[in-house]
Amino acid sequence: MRCKRCDYPLWNLSPGACPECGNAFRPGDFEFKIGEVRFCCPHCDQAYYGDTADGHLDPKSFECVGCRASIEQDECTVRPLEGQDAIDTTVAPWFDPARGLFKRTIFTAGWAMVRPGDLARGIPRDSGLNAGLAFLMLVNLLSLVVGFLPLIVVVMAVPLWTQGLNGVNAPGIGVAAGFISIFGGTTFAASLFGVLLIAVVAHGILRLTGPVQDGLGRTVSLACFGSGPVLIVAIPCLGPYCGSQVSGVWAIVSTILLLAAGQRVGGGRATLAVLTLPILALLAFVGFVVFSAVGSANVTMNPVVVPRVNGAPPAMTTPIEGSPSVVADGVQDIVRDLLPEISSVSATATLDVTLPERLRADGLGDLIPESSTAITTPGAGWITWYAGDLWLTVIPGMPRRGPSKCVIGIRSDADQSDRITVITISGKDGSIDQVDAAAFRDRLNERLAFLGLGVEDPIPAVLVDRWLAGTSPPADSAGDAPPEAPADGGA
Repeated sequence: MRCKRCDYPLWNLSPGACPECGNAFRPGDFEFKIGEVRFCCPHCDQAYYGDTADGHLDPKSFECVGCRASIEQDECTVRPLEGQDAIDTTVAPWFDPARGLFKRTIFTAGWAMVRPGDLARGIPRDSGLNAGLAFLMLVNLLSLVVGFLPLIVVVMAVPLWTQGLNGVNAPGIGVAAGFISIFGGTTFAASLFGVLLIAVVAHGILRLTGPVQDGLGRTVSLACFGSGPVLIVAIPCLGPYCGSQVSGVWAIVSTILLLAAGQRVGGGRATLAVLTLPILALLAFVGFVVFSAVGSANVTMNPVVVPRVNGAPPAMTTPIEGSPSVVADGVQDIVRDLLPEISSVSATATLDVTLPERLRADGLGDLIPESSTAITTPGAGWITWYAGDLWLTVIPGMPRRGPSKCVIGIRSDADQSDRITVITISGKDGSIDQVDAAAFRDRLNERLAFLGLGVEDPIPAVLVDRWLAGTSPPADSAGDAPPEAPADGGA
């Protein structure tokens, strides 16, 4: 039983004005549990016990059995039960020195979930920021380490580690550890920053909309303790799947109730203060998605035109039999068969002779017309070969580096000459996707990096432009040679 304005304890006081702030109070203004308190006669201190749903006397006006005076409930002095004086000094579990750290954390999170009002009243007004920040950091650390870390290790880190052990030029345990560290640190920092930012914005809104009991530090502390529901994410395996969405909404609701009780403000003001920033963030995200969708639609309706090189018009794709997917599958099968033979730069003869023959034998000869001249550009650790409507960049295999890998570019659809089919082959694995001609070079370099070519931006723009425009490099093309790489090919 505390003053609704200043939170001053009102036990054992005659109804009237609060000694701290002067706000009027009477027993009927409060709710109690049945039989939890004693309503004492103002004349003889005879005790009576409430039995209504809100713990009040029934009837409210009666004759005292002790002094025979006519009294009313709101004239009585309210006292705790004998031997239960602790009701006057409710302390939040986090500040209970009799509990260990684990119990303090669990019980405080539980109060934040189901008893936020009691938690707010049990947080000392002079506790400062350190206690709230420590609780916030501990809850988020437990959720991350116990809840998310096992899932990250099983789903992402173990495959990266395994690939590093079984493959060449593949990420290993160092990459896995780095990924976990970056993910964990970013998630932890974002969680803390989000709660603190919501608290600062909420306090500003509370100050703009009316009076508050305490300053910014109290609001931040209450918001930190409102993150208690996040602890359900720490339930191993189940928490990240079922608890992450529920805990976020639950934490917001708990923060609203904590703020209303701890700063003595109405529920409407507390709701407005806490929800303003999340709603603005949600609207910004929706706006970004809509803007991105509109931008993608505009790009589709207005396709990028391949620029001319040296005044020459872009080369048109020669129609060939079969759909682009059929052509891509056919080319992929042929190149995959040839890759084992390509183990060094000297093996480019296999491409110049065998590849065109295989394409024509399989009905794909129109990709490389007989009038086309194959252009071969060796790099330090890779070979680029292109002719007609076919581009091929190979990372030759060596004893230390495993089998050959490659990226293929195909222009196989006359109706979409600005679209390039990109095929990536790495051992038994392969992928096929399509990109705009203007984005082909970036996609090519990205795929080469994925295959383990440790050279930044290996394919010069001039080579791609000449292939797109259907032109051959001049006799003196030394200035256009690909950049040098380390002696071991960047592997």
